[in-house]
Amino acid sequence: MKKTKLNALVTRHLLFYFIAFFISMTAIGQNTINGTVSDKSGPLPGANVIVKSTSNGTQTDFDGNYSLNNVTNSDILVVSFLGYKTKEVTVGSQTTVNIILEEDTESLDEVVVVGYGTQRKADLTGSVSTIKGGSFTKAATPNLNASLAGKVTGVTAMSRSGSPGSEDIDFFIRGKSTFNDGNNSPLILVDGVQRGMSRINPNDIASVTVLKDAASAAIYGVQGANGVILITTKRATEGKAEISYTGSFGVQDPLFLPRRMNSYEYATHLNEAIFNLAERSGGTYVPEFTDEQLAAFRDGTGANTDWWAEAMDESAPIQSHNITISNGNKNIRYLTSLEYLDQDGLYDASSYKRYNFRANIDGDITKNLSLSLNLAGRIDERNESAQENFGLINQSFPTFEPYIDINGQRELGWNGLNQSPIGAMNNSGYNRNTNSSFQSTVSLSYKVPFIEGLTAKYAYSFDRDVLKRKQFETPYVFYTGSDPIADRKESIPTIELLQRMTERTRKTGQFTLNYQKSLGDHSFGGLFVFEHSDFFNEWIQVFRDGFLSESIDQIFAGSTARIGNDGSANENARLGYALRVNYNYKDKYLLQLNTRYDKSFNFPKDNAGGWFPALSAAWRISNEDFMQGTDWLSNLKLRFGWGVYGNDRITPYQYLSLFEFSETRNNPAGTVTANGFQQAISPDVIPNPLVTWEKAKIYNFGLDYGLFNNKITGDLEIFKKRTEDLLIARRDIPDELGASLAPSNVGIVENRGLEASLRYKTNIGNVNMNLQGTFTYATSEIIEMSEAANVPDGLRQTGRPFDSRYGYISLGLFKDADDVANSPDQSFFGDYQSGDIKYKDISGPDGVPDGKIDGDDRTFIGRGGIPEIVFGLNTYFSYKGFELSADFQGASRFTHRYKPAPFVNNSNGPAAFTDAWTVDNPNGWLPRLYQGTSSNNDPNSDYWLTDGWFIKLRNAEFAYNIPSQLPVLQKLGVDSLRLAVSGNNLLSISNIDFWDPEAADIGTHPWYYMQMRTVSFSVNVTF
Repeated sequence: MKKTKLNALVTRHLLFYFIAFFISMTAIGQNTINGTVSDKSGPLPGANVIVKSTSNGTQTDFDGNYSLNNVTNSDILVVSFLGYKTKEVTVGSQTTVNIILEEDTESLDEVVVVGYGTQRKADLTGSVSTIKGGSFTKAATPNLNASLAGKVTGVTAMSRSGSPGSEDIDFFIRGKSTFNDGNNSPLILVDGVQRGMSRINPNDIASVTVLKDAASAAIYGVQGANGVILITTKRATEGKAEISYTGSFGVQDPLFLPRRMNSYEYATHLNEAIFNLAERSGGTYVPEFTDEQLAAFRDGTGANTDWWAEAMDESAPIQSHNITISNGNKNIRYLTSLEYLDQDGLYDASSYKRYNFRANIDGDITKNLSLSLNLAGRIDERNESAQENFGLINQSFPTFEPYIDINGQRELGWNGLNQSPIGAMNNSGYNRNTNSSFQSTVSLSYKVPFIEGLTAKYAYSFDRDVLKRKQFETPYVFYTGSDPIADRKESIPTIELLQRMTERTRKTGQFTLNYQKSLGDHSFGGLFVFEHSDFFNEWIQVFRDGFLSESIDQIFAGSTARIGNDGSANENARLGYALRVNYNYKDKYLLQLNTRYDKSFNFPKDNAGGWFPALSAAWRISNEDFMQGTDWLSNLKLRFGWGVYGNDRITPYQYLSLFEFSETRNNPAGTVTANGFQQAISPDVIPNPLVTWEKAKIYNFGLDYGLFNNKITGDLEIFKKRTEDLLIARRDIPDELGASLAPSNVGIVENRGLEASLRYKTNIGNVNMNLQGTFTYATSEIIEMSEAANVPDGLRQTGRPFDSRYGYISLGLFKDADDVANSPDQSFFGDYQSGDIKYKDISGPDGVPDGKIDGDDRTFIGRGGIPEIVFGLNTYFSYKGFELSADFQGASRFTHRYKPAPFVNNSNGPAAFTDAWTVDNPNGWLPRLYQGTSSNNDPNSDYWLTDGWFIKLRNAEFAYNIPSQLPVLQKLGVDSLRLAVSGNNLLSISNIDFWDPEAADIGTHPWYYMQMRTVSFSVNVTF
């Protein structure tokens, strides 16, 4: 492989450094203490055993055993485990110390991150889902967005592409609820600040929390309408120093690689397409390939080029390395991490590299005053060919040879379309994209001493991103024949350079007052938030061509005859006040009130502010007196929430009269003067001074339950969301107005759905088992969108889901000439014959079938490409030191459009064309073949739609934890050593077997990078 030597060199250096470091950490104690940590049911693996006031400590293995060196008789062992009371034991003269821990019922209530703070899970009244960070390090993916699929209810994530560093992932919470002018993506916060999540180092994540309803998300007001994702990164705690290294090495290959026609199939069916075209038009049939050529293709003596195999690699390597160092005492704590990711693409010029750094530092200045500093940096380097074109590969003629002999030299041949896919992918120059990101937050927290339970905090964040793109496109030489002069071609006439730089900065300030107080059976909580943020974005772009040489890829070396430059900037600002009040009575009755006031730059001064209230309540039935003695019911809680939140992520300044600059010298808004052409401005749209927020009202009913000492737990959610004042271009304005209007707040959409999760956790002997199933159903309905009154019912979007599809209803294919003659007339589309698509006569001008197919017969033909149902199954098993996990995810109730147009410019296509209709194959899948599109078969119809479903094995891992009591590990100072084999996208089962079911709608020659399957080996060592 192209980077084998480099990878081997890096690996040798890493091994050398780590072995040297292990040896330097070697310590042999004079006294060794052994023992077992257990509870009343048996051993506790993973319990912490530390010598008090030192960093000397270890963890128990899977049988609960531990061994600790350098222990004296006067030392005190501190033993702790999540969910149990910490216990201290004086060593004395003992060499074997067995400890039995007691359950701590108070700590069994998990603490989860919520908006601007934390809450006990038992106290939650809203719809909140949480995933622990460890879920993202098992079979980790380069893009974190893809890791959430199937692991949490309410989240839809569809991976549309596998391009290294630029995976295209559709990501929604509870579906889509706003039109294209808005933004359906959730608000993403990392450590409380708005930031992206896709490129975070998975080893840095402590937890991911998803806020799905108004009760939990309305605290974010204007930005919470599409849900909120809270990512919390890891922090150090008081205790021993810890150094952890995780490294993985893997191989990627396409999960689904559609087969293209070989030369014999291509030649045979192209001749057939030419015959069909001649038959339909009454012309003379002149085949492209003779019988002799067909025979040569069939017996293998003729050309048979697989252009994908020639231009692309079968697989590509991927590796990642991470080092995390943490330490802390009662005064200062720090955690730092470094990550390196190297992902190769399927051709030489394609790659993605990522460098991540993070440092989280916490210090106690005084008893009541603490300081925190978060620093993070990232460099992304994404490279691809200047002419990356997967459609070109699929189109290339298999009857042409990839290389040709020119004067004894092996040179690039052509593909029949005046190009070479090999040259385009590997010899056409480069397209380099670099993103340098810096993120910082400093915060001060003060526990007010004279008001017990009151904490004041101020945090200030400064983030900066610099994005650079440099595309240097160079011509490559190929030959259309053996003549070195006459047949020599160049892909482009001149060398071109395009450079673009974008700089983005975001400044965020947050002041919070948090109050917690308990008075007997009553517990109170209050939160006040003041937040302001400013965002600035600026970009500049330059272009030149006419370079004399490829040697100098700098702007100055290009010609000044054709210079291009452009640039722009934009900014926004928000200011908000929020208040949250919590009340808890006897852990039975819970009440929460939220409200937020936001002001946004997007709206006129008199209408810039808005209030967003929310109310939620819960009843913990299992804590009622009348439920005592019901041992099988561990937990039962009913929840209800209502609230309003907003969306201001729209095109800005719609309340102003907008003007636009003329763009070209042909624009009549320009003027020619003695000094040449002068660019002018012209009116753009009529302003909308009443533009305001998109407002979402949501009702949420929830049920949380736990059975048999919480071996079985789960939750059920039912929700209804109504989003009003959606911005949409008016369609009920007559053309006579003579101007375009800015979008108006006239749209209404309703979302409804159901979410459920079920978890089962138990152990049978030494086997531990954890199973989780998730299910989400989310659908949408457009209630109002200002459609014109004369839109036919069948074409109305009102009353139907987002992204609904419209076209003709098909009745299969015409069987024969009699079928054509006895069916409604389809000449509206042009000529047609047997084997073409047959359409249903829905309606005529009077609303009843009229015996002919035309525009009046268009209607609703199917839902869109976003699944309405998403489900997952996550499994985990462990036996002593062995672990096995597998995560499955599936989706259904969506449509996939696959609409191939055969032999455009005689180009090749998918092997599906071999199952087209012929007289001998009347039940073929595809219509009769033609050269290019068919006016009859080309219109949108349900013939090209598939109601899709799929189940994928998203990731799986088999791991072994080597016992830390091994003498060699103890001598090296190793606390834990874990080896694992894992994989991503290992399996796909679907009724869509001709393409990846997650891919976007596909035509004949898609510009599409396949989703990748990865198999990796990883090692994790901690000392």
